[in-house]
Amino acid sequence: MDRFRIHKIEQRTYDLLDMASKKPSLFGEDKKLNLNKLDQQITGILLSAERHYSKKHINRDPWSPHQQLLGQTISYWKQKLAMYQRRIFHWPHLDRLRLHLNISDDDHTSTSLESIVTYL
Repeated sequence: MDRFRIHKIEQRTYDLLDMASKKPSLFGEDKKLNLNKLDQQITGILLSAERHYSKKHINRDPWSPHQQLLGQTISYWKQKLAMYQRRIFHWPHLDRLRLHLNISDDDHTSTSLESIVTYL
């Protein structure tokens, strides 16, 4: 908004609008040129703000790969505990969660509460 105030965008817009509505015959090529310059300036200001405030990050996750792996492992065991409590295990879902985790086949197939709670 500072750039709009500095470049008097609002006032220039009202002036051009007033000229076009009250005296259309005086709205010649020079006024059209002013209108296009104003449009380009507004577009430039908005694009600059967009670039400044919407930084694109390749990886927005501030966690290290090790921390991500630990977080996914905890998520796996929480899901398995929830399934244990409902007495329904969705093995394909757990297999997908386990895909990149270091969980042994024995631990994965175990359905005892003790083995699940050990990892939480």
